[in-house]
Amino acid sequence: MPTPLTPDESEYLEIWRRRPSYFVVSPYKTATTTVGRALADLGAGRAVMPYCAALPRARRDAFARWEARMAGFDDAAAFLASRGAEVRRRFARVALLMTPFDIFADAPFGHGQVHPVLIRALAPRARFIWVDRPLQDWLESVRHWEETHPETYPGCRQWRTRPDTRIAQVTARRDRAWRNFRAAADAFPEDCLELRMEELRDHGRLAAFCGVRDPGRPIRPRNVSRRA
Repeated sequence: MPTPLTPDESEYLEIWRRRPSYFVVSPYKTATTTVGRALADLGAGRAVMPYCAALPRARRDAFARWEARMAGFDDAAAFLASRGAEVRRRFARVALLMTPFDIFADAPFGHGQVHPVLIRALAPRARFIWVDRPLQDWLESVRHWEETHPETYPGCRQWRTRPDTRIAQVTARRDRAWRNFRAAADAFPEDCLELRMEELRDHGRLAAFCGVRDPGRPIRPRNVSRRA
């Protein structure tokens, strides 16, 4: 028999049903911080969840198991209809950590670290944004970022010792995040937005997606490293 939800866990469901939330699910070094702050500047959301260390191993593994179960369904909508309530119950305590925020552009809930369809089960009005950065440009930026933050990316040594291996690793993660985003976009296209980097010069497409007024000013870049 499923464990009953506590009053606090039941309350989170009402919070997520009442308000939209925004998740930037493209990988790091795709202007995710810039998009998160732009959403706040537009008033689409009120609070950006700051970077937090990755989810504990047990929870990451649990999300991965649920992601694997999606393969048995024709599409995301069918999965949510059949298993969404179970996902909400299983991850109610995780979702409680999210309730002070409504914009997620960094780990552990941004950057595609949790499948968008699982997020949608937890937050029924969740909306998703993917920023498409040209592959070679992205790889150069990722390499610079990882090599200047070795404490966070121990695998960065491979950029010098086994560059082809490292490229394959980071590209595979990006490809998986893209497939997951497309699964969400196929199921609820009106709640998914794909942007090119050059479309982040102004607020136009973001404002239209969020249904708010375009302030008519450039987007201010955030968290830009020397090689972006």
